[in-house]
This record gives sequence, structure tokens and C-alpha cells, in this order.
Amino acid sequence: MVSKVKQNSDTKSVSKKQQKQPLKPTPAATTNGNTVMPKESLYLSQQAGGNICRYPLVFTSDSRYIFACVNRSINIYAVATGRLVKVLSRSPAEGGHIDTIVRVALNPKNAMQLYSFGLDGAIKLWDYNDEILLKTIQVKDRIEDVIFCPLDPEFAYVVTKKPEKKSHKIMRRYLGSSTDVQKAQKIWSGEQFQGFDVASSGEYMAIGSGRNTIVCTLPDYVRNQNAMEMDIRTFFYKCEGFVTKVQFHPESAYLAVGNDRGIIQLFYCCAPDKIEAPESQILHWHFSPVRSLCFMEDGANLVSGGDEGVLVFWQLTTFDKSFLPRLGGGIQSIAFSPNYKYCCVGASDNAIRLFNNATLTITLVIQGVQGGHSGKLDTGLVLEPRNHSLVFNGVPGHVQFYNTASDRHVVEVEVAPAYRYSAKSKVTTYHVDHVAFHPSGDWMATIDSRDDKETTPERYLKFWQWDHDQQTYKLHTRVDKPHTDRITSLTFSPSLPGQPPMAITTSADKVFKVWHLLALGRSHGEDEVAWTCRSNGMYRNYVPTQAAFSADGSILAVSFGSHITLWDPQQNSIQRILVQPVVQDIQCLHFIGDSPFVVAVSQNYFCVWNLLTCTVWWSYKMQVGDIAIDHASCRFAVLDTCQGQSRIVVFEPTSAVPVALHVADKSNQYLALAYVPPKTEQLSWDIVYWAQGGVFGTLTSAPPAAEETQSENLPLAHAPEPSMLDALYGTRTRDRAAAESQDAARIGLATKLRDEAMAKEGIDVEAERENVDTMGVASHVMPSVKDLFTPFMGGLMKLRVSEAPIDEADKQQHVDEVEDGEAMDVDFKAPSAFTLEALPTVDAFFSQAFQAQRSAAPAANAKDDVSSESDNSESEEEDDPKNMAW
Repeated sequence: MVSKVKQNSDTKSVSKKQQKQPLKPTPAATTNGNTVMPKESLYLSQQAGGNICRYPLVFTSDSRYIFACVNRSINIYAVATGRLVKVLSRSPAEGGHIDTIVRVALNPKNAMQLYSFGLDGAIKLWDYNDEILLKTIQVKDRIEDVIFCPLDPEFAYVVTKKPEKKSHKIMRRYLGSSTDVQKAQKIWSGEQFQGFDVASSGEYMAIGSGRNTIVCTLPDYVRNQNAMEMDIRTFFYKCEGFVTKVQFHPESAYLAVGNDRGIIQLFYCCAPDKIEAPESQILHWHFSPVRSLCFMEDGANLVSGGDEGVLVFWQLTTFDKSFLPRLGGGIQSIAFSPNYKYCCVGASDNAIRLFNNATLTITLVIQGVQGGHSGKLDTGLVLEPRNHSLVFNGVPGHVQFYNTASDRHVVEVEVAPAYRYSAKSKVTTYHVDHVAFHPSGDWMATIDSRDDKETTPERYLKFWQWDHDQQTYKLHTRVDKPHTDRITSLTFSPSLPGQPPMAITTSADKVFKVWHLLALGRSHGEDEVAWTCRSNGMYRNYVPTQAAFSADGSILAVSFGSHITLWDPQQNSIQRILVQPVVQDIQCLHFIGDSPFVVAVSQNYFCVWNLLTCTVWWSYKMQVGDIAIDHASCRFAVLDTCQGQSRIVVFEPTSAVPVALHVADKSNQYLALAYVPPKTEQLSWDIVYWAQGGVFGTLTSAPPAAEETQSENLPLAHAPEPSMLDALYGTRTRDRAAAESQDAARIGLATKLRDEAMAKEGIDVEAERENVDTMGVASHVMPSVKDLFTPFMGGLMKLRVSEAPIDEADKQQHVDEVEDGEAMDVDFKAPSAFTLEALPTVDAFFSQAFQAQRSAAPAANAKDDVSSESDNSESEEEDDPKNMAW
């Protein structure tokens, strides 16, 4: 129920009669009571999530893909990667089911076709490779189970039930391609039905009904099409408890029956002389009801599973048992692949686990949405700012990160330890109440609690830091008993320049606390920090319910009852008080992006405040289930849950006229909302809603492009897979040869690139040859370091040539210095301009210098001889007495 209450301060309030008028699906209410069309439309572009393990799983004939019934659709997962590769029955408008699909089965006459059976009474035949609907058969009643006839694949035993009645009927129906109308034949009817199975010979049918197992002898319908129900003989076998599962042996003449006490009974009844008084054998290990039974292909082993999360393998000749424990949840279904390589297990934690039969190791886990299948999420839908995943409650004590765009589980964080398996006496476990993220994504904060109504309640505030190596959040700080009463909200503040990150918690103890990151001091490490309480606040002995920060973090808004208090978060001082026009406690409080508007939601009203004028800008009378803020376009979406039908209304803070409107089906109830970044470049973000059954829906302002739909409908790939021998003994020779050829090609390419790089660098081969000779010479023969320093440094760093003129005196002095330094003639020419050349190696340089030194040595000796002769002649002339100056 939606009604306009107030528009600005000058708008007149509407009458009570107008307030009771509901919001229509297409028009929107305006100020003067007229109706207008919304500005934009919302399109359902994608659905994700759902329970993928509720119904039995089926392999394709080549064991490469798995079919899973998910609400009204069929998901196809790749065994090699676990990715969702295709979805059948996307929409009823495209020929899909209008109600839940309960069974799928391959066409016995064509393995490339798939039958689907739904609660809407529709039997549809699909070409799953091309996603084409081939045929539809409509049945009046709801279909709950189906098994094809082993002797005639064109017939199937279909279990139906009328919605208003408790009795079930098993009918034999024709599903072939013949145009001749064949009447369905009744096999059995009764009120209590817990499953059925048909023997591989086609002669017997077992039905679980209460504490009895009913075995029926089936007439030869193949030869006698006029066989009637009176031709069926029925036998009752008393069981130890209420029957939960029945399964025939694929070859031998006995039947396995599981009950709610965890007992498995084997009846040797599939023979004319034993069907009236069969022998029985009891197998007992499970302490919870037996949920699934399956014989292996060879018939030598029986596999059972229950709520303990343990696969039990029974050896039927010796009745020995072996176990495969800790599967994460109660086992609901077991299936073996046609090539007998894999064992597929559907668990209660909504995960498909694939085992290798040869090694009994997990090869693949397909995780679905874990929590929220039965009720509302306590944490709501929280957007993780780093990878834009949605975060919400998972299994007890955990939070799950889920990517709705790819419909994949991202990661799971264990906030508090909890029991995953059910027991006869229920144990009170920890529950995650609140989750919040810092805008940068570096920090996550959680509130978990446990209250068994007998001992003191436990509450913990935990801060988690992002680990870049493991790509997940790691526990950083734990605060025990952060408040003395229930915590009502948790939020982070945008980090201001030079300020540490800050978080706010509000509690029913009438106090809100400010937490910040602080260094621990000298007694700890230099970089060691922890979250501590910096300050707290209260207002008039009221209970704080919600807290919110402005986009720049300069304003903190805290709601106390029907009052909104504005605080300075740095000084923890109150600045302003706003009073709601309706005396109702505020349940939700948000700043709308970087605008000056604040939206406050109470039980039956929501108001939009303008902080520039501190007045109510406009308001509506509406039962708000949830609210989501689009920080990119400054819009917000409101979930209206009035009159038992969910509506999503999009507003802009400046106007009370709805921007867009989406009305859900009456059978589909929405529980939470969130905005996520879009796949395409557009201003506004996409709206993701959370519906009953753990289903996500994405609403966009633009219709989905045809190219995206075509890309999703590509044929399934068929690539070779390793066989069972590969798992036992490694890869085959053929695979090794292929790997060796790939390695050889890779090495050849790397060698070629290396040679090109070496040629580009211009390595001197002759210098490398002389390196050996130079380094092999004794140190006393080599030139001194003083003589080699200048030429060597000149080879490393080119000289700068100055363009300034040189004086004649400086030039003459420079020439004299050069002549004085000609004792060792090493040629070195500085370039006139700086050029980037390859630097010589140290060994090559020393080799060249050594050769130059050896060649310059004879010239120096000859010069010394000439100079010594001239010196002797001069000395003789000086010794002559005649030439002496007296």
C-alpha cells in the first residue's frame, strides 16, 4: 500500500481515502492526485541461485555434463570445470515450465534429448545441445516422480497428485512420437508415498508407503496392451520404521529399503517362490534417516547416505563397510556417471561434489547458495566493494560471497565455528547478525552471537583484513562483549585524509560506540595495530537503532526511536536533532549517495529529509521490506510488501514521483534488495532482489541484448577427457607425446627469442675469445689499475663535449698534459655527441688494454735507448774542460 503524505513544506496532506489506495502496477501517484507513467522500465535480465541439490542429478550419456533442477529451470554444469554452461527452460514466455521442475531424464531413444517433468503437469522434451523445445505433453495433475519403463522406453511410470488431495497415483503413460492416442493405465494409488523404483527386468515395482514396502508384479504390457489394474498383484513387507528410500539391485533378485531410523533392509523378493515370504538382511550404521541409496554398476556394493554427511560403502557379500566422511552436509542424492568414473553427491549445503571412483578423492565442488532458503536474511544483501560480490548468511556461523553475474560461489568465510550436521538434540550454534565493509574493501566487520536461553549470551565483534595472497578476509581483531545487549546495526565510515578507518555499532543497551584502528605501542611490534573503542554516545536514554555516514564521512546520523541525531564523528558531539512526522521507531537509515538527502524508514512510512533545510522533503506511507541505495546515480529502490505482493519502486531523492516500477508474481515473494555494478556502461546500477528459495533476480533499465542471449546458447563442447586408467596410473603415452611436442615448440621459440636478443645487444665474439687469455695472465704482468682506470671509465661513461670555445693557453696546457702521459699509448676517442652503444665487458676491455700495452712496450724501449744516447753525448761535452765556464 503506497500513498503520498507530504511534498516539501508547502504541500497539503492527502486525505485518508487517498492514503488507502495501493500503488498501481503501471501509473505512479503525483502531488495533485493524478497518475503518470514511470520514466523508465525494469527488465528481468537474469536469474541466479536457487537450490541445485533438491532433486536428483543426472549425467549426460558421455559423462561430460550434469543436469540439475533449479526451480523452473534446468542448469547444465561442465564436469571438467564446474561452470554453468547452459540453462534450459529460462522463461515461460519462451516455452519453459511455469512451476518447479522436479525430475529430468535422458530420452532412452535419443541421448541428445532430455525430458523434464514439473509440478505444472507439463512433460517437455528438449534438444539440450541447441536449447530447442521439441514437444510438450500436458498432464492434469502435479507430477512428483518419474521412471521410464525398462522394457519399453516409449512408456514411463509417472507419479501424480492433485493439489487439494493427499492421495498419489502411479500411471503408465505413453511418451513416444506416435500420433495414436493411448490411454494412461493406473498401477497404484494411495495416500502415503515416499518413493518408488522399478526392477531392471520390468517385472516388479517397489513403493514406499508409511511403515510398509509395497511390491507389485507388473503384467507384460509390451505383449498385452489391454492389461488392467486387476492383473497387478500386491505384496506388503513390514519395515523397521517409516520408509524413506527404495532401490532395486541392478542384477540380483533383492530390494534395498531405507527408513527414518537409519536402518537398511535387504529383501530377497524378486522371484516367484520368494515374493510372498522373502528373506531379509538388516544393515545399520546411520543414526539419522537414510536419504539416498544407490547400487554400483557391478552390483557388488551398495552406497548409502544420510544427514551425517558420510558416504557408506556396503560390501554385499561380506557386509563389510567403508566410509567417506566429512562431505560438508547431509547427503540427499547419489548418482554414478555412465562411464563409471565419477560419483556425484548432492548435499544439504547446496553443493554438488564429484568424486573419482578410482581414488575416492573430490575432483570438483559446485557450490550453490547456502543459506536463506527458508526465511529472511539477517545480514541482508551486502555489496563487497572490492570484487562486487554479494555477501549474506551462509550455513550457520558463516557468510557466503556470491557472484550473481556469473551465478558462481566465490568464497566462504567462517565467522564462528558451528555444527554442520543435524542431530536428534538440536544444538544452539553461532549466528551472524551483521556484516559491513569499509568502502576501500580492506576491512570487513561482523557481529556473531549465540543465545541458548540458559547461559549468558555470547556476542563478538570481529574485524577482518583482506589478504592479497589468499584473496580472502583473515581475522584481525576480536572484541568480546562489545555491548551489554543486542547489537542493532554496524557500519563503516569513509576514510578521511590522514584519519584511520572508523566503525560504528549501535546496541539495545542505549549506547553507540565508535571504533577506530590504533597502534598498540612499544610493547608490541612497530606495525602492529588493533581496533579499539575510541568513544561512545547516547541520547535521552533512547535506544539507538541505526547509524549512517555521509559520503565524505563528515556527518554521522544515528536514529534514536523516531529521532534522527546528527553528530560530528571526529569530536563525537551532537549537532542537530530531526524528529520524524510519525511516532514510529526508525528501522533503516541511509544517506542517498553524495546528495544532501537522508531516507529514514519506519514501520509504515518512509521520509526523505533534506539536510540543507533540515525539513522533510517528501514522504510515503508504505510497508517497506528493504531499501537499497544506488550511490552512482543517487537513486534508491524500495521493496513494498503490502497486500501479499512484492513491488520494487525506484525513486530519486528530489521527487516523489517513482522513476521505475517492477511488480513480482503473486507466487514469488521478494525478501531483500541490493544494487550491483552493471555489465554495460550505464549511469545507474542494476537491482538484484532476493526471493524465496535462495533465488536472485537482476533488474536492468535496458532490455538484454540479443548478442548476449546468442552467446549463452552456444552448443556444448565435446573435448576428450582422461580415462579411469589415467587416474590410477597417470597420463598415457599419447598425452605424453603431445606434451613433449608442446614443450619442444615452446623451447624452440624461447631459443629463437634469446638469439635475437643476443644479436640485438651486439656481443663481441672476438672479445670473448680474448677474455680467456687476459684472465689467464699473471697479475704482475697485467697493466696497473692506474693506467687502465681512465680508458675503462671512458668506455662506461661517455665524455661530455662542451661547445664553449677553448683558450689557447688551456689548449697548450692540455697538449702538454697529453704528451706527458704518452708513456702508455692507449687510444681513446670521445664521441662528439652522446650515443647509446653497447657497453664492453670487463674481460674484453682488459684484453684490449693488455694487447695495447704489449705493443706499446717495444716502442717505449726504443725511445728510451735514443734518449739515453743523447744524454751520454751531452754529458761528455759537459766533461770537456774547454767547454767549462770558469
